[in-house]
Amino acid sequence: MYAEPPARPVPYLGDALNPSIAEQIAARRNRRVDLPAPGEPTVLTLHVAIDGSEPAIWRRVQIRGDLTLDRVHTCLQTVLGWTNSHLHRFGAAGVDPWSPPWFVSTYDEEEFDEEGTPESEVRLDQVLQAVGDWLVYTYDFGDDWVHRVEVEDVRAADEGDPPARCLAGVGACPPEDVGGIPTWNELAAALRADPDPAHLPDELADYADWLPPGLHPDAFDLSAVNSQLATLEAALNLPLVHPVLQEMLDRSGPELRGELTGMLVAAAQCEISRVSDEEWATLLRPWQALLDEADPDGIPLTAASWITPAACERILQNSGLKLTAGKGNREQNTPIYRLRETAMVTRLVRRIKGRLMLTPLGRKAVRDPRILRGCVARYLIEAGDDFDQESAALTLLLAASGWTPTGEGSQDKTAEVARLLTELGWQTSSPFGFRYGVEGSSRVQRWLTHTRPSRAAGSDAYADPAAPALAHLAIFPGS
Repeated sequence: MYAEPPARPVPYLGDALNPSIAEQIAARRNRRVDLPAPGEPTVLTLHVAIDGSEPAIWRRVQIRGDLTLDRVHTCLQTVLGWTNSHLHRFGAAGVDPWSPPWFVSTYDEEEFDEEGTPESEVRLDQVLQAVGDWLVYTYDFGDDWVHRVEVEDVRAADEGDPPARCLAGVGACPPEDVGGIPTWNELAAALRADPDPAHLPDELADYADWLPPGLHPDAFDLSAVNSQLATLEAALNLPLVHPVLQEMLDRSGPELRGELTGMLVAAAQCEISRVSDEEWATLLRPWQALLDEADPDGIPLTAASWITPAACERILQNSGLKLTAGKGNREQNTPIYRLRETAMVTRLVRRIKGRLMLTPLGRKAVRDPRILRGCVARYLIEAGDDFDQESAALTLLLAASGWTPTGEGSQDKTAEVARLLTELGWQTSSPFGFRYGVEGSSRVQRWLTHTRPSRAAGSDAYADPAAPALAHLAIFPGS
């Protein structure tokens, strides 16, 4: 059993006397931190408390020491109850919230090119090693939620230890954007006296319609937190996701982030190793046909820069793509013009002196199916503008995760993508919403389903086992 420790030696400094942490951080120069080499994995029992909370809001949590700080951040968000909607920062062990050095987040690196030790390269047990060691975790540079994270116990890790497990806790997590700990202390005291937000006094009455329904300042559900941590465990073991999807996750609210994370976990289980060479060849046949036609001397083009009729007919015949009308000898009237677009966008071919010639990458891809499918996977998710990329990423996620429509036909997938786009904040003036004309989603559907006998195949759009496997490669590019 653990006793609640006495008051912490790091005081909270009220915002009436001090500028915000963000302003103070910006005025100091960061530096790299010298750290010991990683040792055998440990499990650390940590006491995590929000500085200045009255009464104290705290959690006792066990976290594996071999987690990097960026993943510890994710665990702390779940354990405390935050929604990961703001910036964060870890201060080095024994450093107060306002002094360098601090560990650099991905945002610091990408937006500010900031110097320092990246949190993604630092294990927790390199920073905290013995009972009494502590670091500062700051969340939301504005409200400035300062957490003191202190070691209460250290033991060797067992193989079955989860990434994180909450042992105890007191107090509800303050609502996001409430204004910081002084405001929350006042709100919490008022709600303890009268839990009806409609009765909040004076200036606090402004929060009456803004506070989450049913909020009580002393509520804490240990089992719910550990259930969320169990889901998080699978998410922490995910391969690195494509930046398009990562950005979508970063700006999602808790409910949507949980839904997308669940789909990513399912997508990660797609067994691409079981896809045979023949199944890959069938799905990639259109691009292979184009590259074969261009190897080695290129594909002749007309004066108007279209593929010549004879070459177009050969590519169409060898690609397996379906022709809806005509003889198939006019590129602009066949699926070949879209196929050519993908090959040029992915830099597999380029126009040189009236011919489509293989690039150095194309010369490798024509003989190596692994390179070819990697190029196609990148095209599916990276072509177009931000909206196209996000709609494509969502469609790929549905394909790789094995999502099953509730109705029949690919239109149900389109409706699901439309719902997710709306929840991500995209808007449209079209009376049909996002159900039609979403190029990114259409692009993915087109190339993942081209092997179907006909559109009468209905909802079984991804029956070809290579289709979800290709979607998996687009989502997890390092696979």
